[in-house]
Amino acid sequence: MFWKNWFRRRDRRKHFRRHVPVLTLTIEDNKYRTVDWSLGGFAIRDFHRSLDVGDKLRGGIAPIGSEGHGEFDVRVRNIHEGIVGLMLTDISSANFLAMGGFRSR
Repeated sequence: MFWKNWFRRRDRRKHFRRHVPVLTLTIEDNKYRTVDWSLGGFAIRDFHRSLDVGDKLRGGIAPIGSEGHGEFDVRVRNIHEGIVGLMLTDISSANFLAMGGFRSR
């Protein structure tokens, strides 16, 4: 049953999830390393305060390759066992393109 649900969930994803490179995000003056990420959002562990699904957050992403620091807006999509799923609602075009460059690697 686990695998059946896992494959079904995986098929619904719009974007491939990556575990490397690990991205460093800054949200509310706290730094987080991504558990995984895609062009659609990030997963981070152990957020510094309580969150609810639907909460909106703004943060910054450390440079990716030669690209500079950029800001992003996210919405909390899910919370499970200390991992917070964040769906991107806005990100700088330079960082989006830099993230997209890792898709084929």
